[in-house]
Amino acid sequence: MKKHFKKEVHDSFSLSRFLISLSLLLLVTHVVYGQGTIRGIITGADNGSTLPAATIVVKGTTTGTVSDYNGQYTLVLKAGSYTFQFSYMGYEASEETVTVEDNQITELNVALSPATIMGEEVVITAQARGQLAAVNHQLRSNKIVNVVSSERIRELPDANAAQAISRLPGVHLDGSKVVIRGIQPKMNKILINGVEMPSTEANNRATDLGMVSSNMLSGIEVFKTLTPDMDANAIGGVVNLRLREAPEGFHYSVTNQGTYNQQEKIMGRYKLWGDISNRFFNNRLGLAINLNYDTYRGGDDYIMAGYSLLEQGEIGEGTYMFSTLTVNDQINRTDNMGGSLVMDYKLPKGQLLFSSMLTHSTPENIRYNDVMNIGSFTRAFNLRHSRTQTLLMNNSLRYEQQIGIVKLDASVSNVSIDKEDEFRLDFRFHEFGAMPFYQDSVTNAKRLVMEPEEMYNYLRPDAWEQFRTQNGSLSPSDYNETQWLADLNLEVPLQISDKITASIKVGGKYKRMKRTYDRDYRSYYRSFIERIHTPIQDWLVSAGHEEWQAELFYKDFRDYDYKPNKGFMNNHPQYGMPQVIDVDMMDKMFLELLDPATLATVNGEAAYDYWGGENLYAGYVMGEIKLGSRLLIIPGVRYERVENNYTAPKVEQGTETSWFIRDTLNREAVHEHWLPHLHMRLQVTDWWDIRLSYNHTLSRPDYNYAIPSVYYNTIVGTGRAGNPNIAPAVSKNLDANFTFYSRKLGLISIGGFLKRIDDVFYSQPSILKNIPDSTIIAEFPIATYPSLASGTTNFYINNPHPAYIKGMEVEWQSNLSHLPSPFNGLVLNVNYTHVWSETKYMQHRVEKVFIPVMPFIEDVENDTFYVNRLLHQANDIGNISLGYDYKGFSTRVSFRFQGNVMSGISSRPEGNVYTNDVYKFDFVMKQHLPVRFADVEVFFNALNFTNVPYRQYHIYPNKGETNTFTRYSGRHFQLGIRLTH
Repeated sequence: MKKHFKKEVHDSFSLSRFLISLSLLLLVTHVVYGQGTIRGIITGADNGSTLPAATIVVKGTTTGTVSDYNGQYTLVLKAGSYTFQFSYMGYEASEETVTVEDNQITELNVALSPATIMGEEVVITAQARGQLAAVNHQLRSNKIVNVVSSERIRELPDANAAQAISRLPGVHLDGSKVVIRGIQPKMNKILINGVEMPSTEANNRATDLGMVSSNMLSGIEVFKTLTPDMDANAIGGVVNLRLREAPEGFHYSVTNQGTYNQQEKIMGRYKLWGDISNRFFNNRLGLAINLNYDTYRGGDDYIMAGYSLLEQGEIGEGTYMFSTLTVNDQINRTDNMGGSLVMDYKLPKGQLLFSSMLTHSTPENIRYNDVMNIGSFTRAFNLRHSRTQTLLMNNSLRYEQQIGIVKLDASVSNVSIDKEDEFRLDFRFHEFGAMPFYQDSVTNAKRLVMEPEEMYNYLRPDAWEQFRTQNGSLSPSDYNETQWLADLNLEVPLQISDKITASIKVGGKYKRMKRTYDRDYRSYYRSFIERIHTPIQDWLVSAGHEEWQAELFYKDFRDYDYKPNKGFMNNHPQYGMPQVIDVDMMDKMFLELLDPATLATVNGEAAYDYWGGENLYAGYVMGEIKLGSRLLIIPGVRYERVENNYTAPKVEQGTETSWFIRDTLNREAVHEHWLPHLHMRLQVTDWWDIRLSYNHTLSRPDYNYAIPSVYYNTIVGTGRAGNPNIAPAVSKNLDANFTFYSRKLGLISIGGFLKRIDDVFYSQPSILKNIPDSTIIAEFPIATYPSLASGTTNFYINNPHPAYIKGMEVEWQSNLSHLPSPFNGLVLNVNYTHVWSETKYMQHRVEKVFIPVMPFIEDVENDTFYVNRLLHQANDIGNISLGYDYKGFSTRVSFRFQGNVMSGISSRPEGNVYTNDVYKFDFVMKQHLPVRFADVEVFFNALNFTNVPYRQYHIYPNKGETNTFTRYSGRHFQLGIRLTH
């Protein structure tokens, strides 16, 4: 306790000393000469829309700024007369001369006109406007960044933020989680208005964006390079979702949309979005409110084929034969409700910004499957029914103020997620006492050449009538994560000469995170049948059962009214789902009538629980040095210190239903890193710039990797243990990007990147004595159970071999607005990314060797490795879209391609799981209707209209590339209407 108190005092003193130093710096840098402020809004003269990322420069100097997402800009200058130059790609540049007065705010709003060709003004169409906004952001940023502008968000047929992001270079999706440059989602950072979102996963650090409606966003930024003022916990990149702020005037919009699922033959999705905004008190106070409701009814049909090892042979040379076919019909029901509130207040030389986002989701899943295992001559009908409540909140208050020449930026925020299963029910009937196959038809020789769909030829048609209970379970889990964050940043400009300017930026951040995870597991087992059935005997009899029977028969719980959807497995003639368990009867029995206390607690239900948290202390210093108007250098360094403190149970298990919590273990760990940065931007000509970057970033291990959990099974002599001392993975990143832009050609960007990642973390089976953490070893009762010493224990370690990633990205964004009508309505977006990666995956083998003393045989680990690419990394990613606008009509066809990825690794290379190439076509059509009271748009979208299935495959030595998973999601057709004002 005394040591802990001293530590807290030391940390508090360090933080106080840091804040005092920043305050002194602020006082020292306050200037005595008079200053004034000039601010305003940049708009387009063609339609009055704001122009984000417009450039404002004091003529003849390097002093300037860039307008924000709302087209607003602010500059603080010494009193005097200045000529300002305003520019925005696609529009004509403008100059204005204004006198800046001492301690006064001068308003200067500028409307830029579209560029002219041969004296005629170019018409900027809707899709071209969205493209220009994205292009200007990319060109004006000091980082390597890709952008989805507000206009493009409104134009794209994307249900959520993840789908909108997936159209950018080097980005693809793992479900609704973002993979950047082949780096797994858990190694990327997701922000909302610059505030990090909590993990939406139970144990890893990934964030699922399926809950975030794209309608509430004003823009999306994907940063591929990080500067010292950004969190370092992102090896792949950072995604920043910007909530919409209130523009001038009263505005509203309402969107209603319905989706028809061609595979399910149902209207599977309805959406209702609305937003309203206005500014008050002479435009000083802005208020923007967004609400959205989304309901989804649909599912996925998929099959899984399993193969078993017939002849082991050397690693990579085994002989495999068909073993199992699992056919699944999955029904999903999801209701998402949410919204955002953004309030901003303009101060004389700054701004207060409050943003709040809330999303509530209730996904419900019913999964039926038919498991046909000819390796063990078994068949089972399974049912899973689950419903979850998820509440995600993000609240932040940001304060920006110009004090003298010092720009102060500070914020406090609170983010949280609560995810709780209302229930998670699993039940299984199997072939007990009934042979489900014609046995002579499924010999090993036939299985070597058998295709999965042939399984139906060998089923006994009436065997299912004897199927009975195997087991069932209730296994809900819940977790919550809460973060409190505060940051403070100070920027001081230095005017060395008219041609050389610089700024020094320093800042710090504090984060406190608390997290808990709790999993229950109560099972229905035969040994408890009498205890379980007695309280519900009356219901069983009323449901058609005999007055007493020790078993439940499948025929009494079959859903005889069930029919799979009309497009099951895309109307595949060889796959079917003829019968399922009645979900209503199972719900009645388990969720209403049975007391969970009558069920058995098994499998060490507490073995996965943990609670605790992390404290982050970070500080940085960086500079921005402008040498003339063309060269910018950004040196800097970031320091991060993370203190982990988690508690987890020590669990011993013997039989299936015999387990004990022997203790609760607590461990603290500290990880410190100094992370250097050096970035450079050289504008070679007016149409060509080069960006170079070298920096260090990191990724922290999954939560369950770093907890002090200990679990061991005394019967089989195996175990599992967390590793509180596991280190973050650290990446050294080198990027180079070349950007070319011209009014007619558009933007062409060519970039390359190289990453070396050390200390990648993963799970490794090991003999207990070889685990490096002696405190963990001491928790295993080896003296009492010697088998634990010779058995294997899964332990989380850092890979001793580095991983390498290199790649290239090419992007072309162009429109033909300079051509005469009707050709000026064409808009083209193309990007392609190719990635190479390499790392060594450990292969664990335990071999028995002779020793000259008792017991003469000893288990020895023989760790080898094989080389492969990183998990979830696609070698090729591409997007093409071609749009066309003509007056009030817009249309676009887009194509997305993602090459195969390795989605799972095994101790044998042939056990690795790969996905097939994924490509999707979308078609969008929109018509503006001339209505007086509002702008009305009617739109039609056809998504995934080629209905290419998602597949996984293994590469078996004797069979080659073999499909083991196939899923169809169906074509989706959307019809909607949007009213805006």
